[in-house]
Amino acid sequence: MGRQSLGTRQAKRAAKGDWIVATDADIVFAPEAVRAAMSVAFRGRFDAVTLLPDIGAGTFGTRVVMPIAAWMIAIVLPIDKTNDPKSEIALGCGGFFLMRRRAHDAVGGYEAIRGEVIDDVATARALKSGGRRLRIEAGQQLLFTPMYETLGELWHGFSKNAFAGAGNSVATVARNVTANLLATVLPITLAVAGLVLWLVFGVAEAMPVALAAVAAYAAMVVAFLPVYGALGGRWYLAPLAGFANVVMVAILMNSAWRALSGKGVVWRGQRTQLVTDRRS
Repeated sequence: MGRQSLGTRQAKRAAKGDWIVATDADIVFAPEAVRAAMSVAFRGRFDAVTLLPDIGAGTFGTRVVMPIAAWMIAIVLPIDKTNDPKSEIALGCGGFFLMRRRAHDAVGGYEAIRGEVIDDVATARALKSGGRRLRIEAGQQLLFTPMYETLGELWHGFSKNAFAGAGNSVATVARNVTANLLATVLPITLAVAGLVLWLVFGVAEAMPVALAAVAAYAAMVVAFLPVYGALGGRWYLAPLAGFANVVMVAILMNSAWRALSGKGVVWRGQRTQLVTDRRS
């Protein structure tokens, strides 16, 4: 995800077909990927089909954090709402975005989203707001991308997009950070403090607090088991969901600070200036 480059617009002008596929340089296609997407488009009479790739996670840290990042995106931009023509919510995946040229041109093409930080989502919104039929599908069997190999790459990549994903809203960031910390950090803090007071210092009154906090965190872990299972089959990493949530909170705060301060982020060797408009 990122701003559309001049090369992207030039590539579209050079293409001659009625359909175009926008993709990223690091996407690995199965031989039948385009054919499968075209089949979905023709069968459902869609104007655009975007596929979600299998996301590689090269290190232990990224394997822990990426499922939570994907879950957060799905919470903000649910797939079922994207596929509902009555909903304004739209999610697009820049790794694979098949579009009918006529439909894309009708909503202004790439020129209409110049300057957008999350251009694939902006494209999806433009298509839906223009009355075009959009479909998002799971494409993990058709596409693969080593999205972020290290936590450093993940940090910079999501710092580029997180504030825009929160609607460039300081209030939304504050609300999300507060809710996340209350759901993840507070149970851990209460559990550790309660267990120390109870087991080390013999404060019996701390026992119910500690046990309740442990139960609350355990419930969160159980809730995230299917998330980790669906993204990489690593359900055993769910106990670290609290750590992953804290990392994503830090990324969101970093993204907001860099956008509002005008510092931007360095992404793939280039400095990207983030939006700076404050919204309540």
